Amino acid sequence: RIDVIAQQLDEAKYQDTRSIEQELAIRFLDVYKKALKKSQVTTKELVLIQAFVQKYQILKERQKVFDNRDPAVRREVCYDKLRLPFAIAAVNYSNIVFISSEENQQARSSITEFCGKFLGHTFFSALTEKNIDNQAVAESDAETVSGERIFSNTDALDDIFMENIPNFALPTQWKIAGATQAVRTVPGLLYESHKPFFRNKKRWSRQLHSLEVARSLNHWGVWKQVASGENPFVLIFEDSVELSKPGLCDIGHAFVKLQKNVKFEWDIAYIDIDMFLADELQDKATLDRLGLDWSVAGFYYGAHAYALTKTGAKKLLDGGLDRCLIPVDEYISYMINPRLHPRREYFKETCEFNMNEKIVALRWRGTNPVASFVNDIDDIEFLNDDLEMQEIELSEFLHANDRNPQDECDDETTM
Repeated sequence: RIDVIAQQLDEAKYQDTRSIEQELAIRFLDVYKKALKKSQVTTKELVLIQAFVQKYQILKERQKVFDNRDPAVRREVCYDKLRLPFAIAAVNYSNIVFISSEENQQARSSITEFCGKFLGHTFFSALTEKNIDNQAVAESDAETVSGERIFSNTDALDDIFMENIPNFALPTQWKIAGATQAVRTVPGLLYESHKPFFRNKKRWSRQLHSLEVARSLNHWGVWKQVASGENPFVLIFEDSVELSKPGLCDIGHAFVKLQKNVKFEWDIAYIDIDMFLADELQDKATLDRLGLDWSVAGFYYGAHAYALTKTGAKKLLDGGLDRCLIPVDEYISYMINPRLHPRREYFKETCEFNMNEKIVALRWRGTNPVASFVNDIDDIEFLNDDLEMQEIELSEFLHANDRNPQDECDDETTM
């Protein structure tokens, strides 16, 4: 049961609804009370309870930087099966790019079938970790690795990468200790937790991986195409994203309204509503202009699904990701709001990104167009987090949590 709850907790999305907050409190108290009835608790139980505490505290912090207005009013025409094809056709989608390896024909076939004739799309031929030299990536922790060493086989590279090989470079000392302040600090909230924030530990307490390098290069390549293309903005998806047609229809009409009526200058718009951590503080004039469809994003991880304008693509390119190939999610979030990134000092000193132009990011607040997303980065076994079922004294458990057990059991509203 502990393992099941832990898995559910890890999969919980930070959408900051009261139901999630209450559920965490109930689960925490349930496990905690059961632990108190025993003379000993396992390390797994201890770690689980600490994780509940951390997630609950993070949710409380997010309430302070969360656009908690009513959700966007969905366009009912997009959710009527009979009218949906016509509603999608009215958007005139011709600007969707899927980042997909030519080897992944199964994904490409599924995407083509899904898009049909109303969702105009193209494929960007993605690099995979097979194109990246694993040894060179491993050595980057100790020294700067230049572009000539990054690729395992330059003969297989497209011109968009070949022309820029001399400019590519990997950063040094990406890996940081798991107990440092940066790892304990929640991105976007700058809340310093009592234990490492799970995503930070998973992504930063290790060396870069070739899959991350390939992913950053792929997005950089798409930005080059967007910057030189004709579309004012492009929707960018990784091929592991499963999309919803009603959601695409809804956000498509919102984009039309944003471009023609609102005329709000933006650079990037995050599409997956479940992936953000903080909103930017917004004045009433901005809120009135954007309506309920959009918020100005403060910090966001969501490079698997976003829209990018020509101007935004040029800003991201000018920032210098190619000269310091950190993971693309970290790069975009830092470029949008460097103050809210726990590793801002590292990026400033090691990468020296060009921060001359402000990048304006929006967050979609309507129905999620992303039905599901498989994160290959998190599937990689970087860390061995398996905990032995080692018995520890209850006194140690209580000391670690610094709580009075009777207080916790007497009042279920303590959380």
